[in-house]
Amino acid sequence: MKKSKSASRYSNDHLPYDILVKIFMVLNVVDLGIVSLVCKSWKSASSDRALWHKVDLSRLSSRFFDIPSDIIFWTASDKRSTSTKMAQFLKHALSLSGENISCLIFNFYIPLTDIQLITAAQRTPNLKRLVLPYKGSLTKRAIHTAMASWRGLESMTITSMINCRYLFSAISKWCKNIVELKFTDDFNQNHADALIKYTPNLKVLSLRTTMVEKKALEDALDGLKHLKVANMCHASFT
Repeated sequence: MKKSKSASRYSNDHLPYDILVKIFMVLNVVDLGIVSLVCKSWKSASSDRALWHKVDLSRLSSRFFDIPSDIIFWTASDKRSTSTKMAQFLKHALSLSGENISCLIFNFYIPLTDIQLITAAQRTPNLKRLVLPYKGSLTKRAIHTAMASWRGLESMTITSMINCRYLFSAISKWCKNIVELKFTDDFNQNHADALIKYTPNLKVLSLRTTMVEKKALEDALDGLKHLKVANMCHASFT
């Protein structure tokens, strides 16, 4: 049977905007970046604010970013290749968000670099929740640059990859709204002193999979006058 002219002209780029957005809701952030390159209507739909409240990079395919199966066996070449791809991806994907992202979760196994952090910060000025990865190397300048962009930040997960001295000085200067912190690193007296000094309005403190100095925890709980919730999971005390 011969197709009608209207049917022959019908193509994916003529799908209603609302339908495209609903379809794109099931895609991960990499796929959204890819479909945005198909045509103008797909790019418009892939930039809808409903798609960009939360970006969870932990769900990305390891194959896409050349992530080795075991982080212990990463080579210098692995790190350079992955870092370059991630920086390029962040620049494109986060530009689609229209500054609507409120939660950013980095991939646990991909080391974070200065350029990646700054690229992300420049494109997510309204961020409220940040989850850092397990590994990385960040300078004081990069941390302060990022925190200056994230002045509305309220919650952060801190790992061993970041120099807490640099981080807390940046929080004190730029992020006055921090009310929740989660540590997946060892918790010691330096952390407790920094919390009391730089985040006096903290309301939620979570310690997960960490070695915790008992005296440091006692000091933090006593010194944080506005603390309402203290969560501990898989923590060992010393």
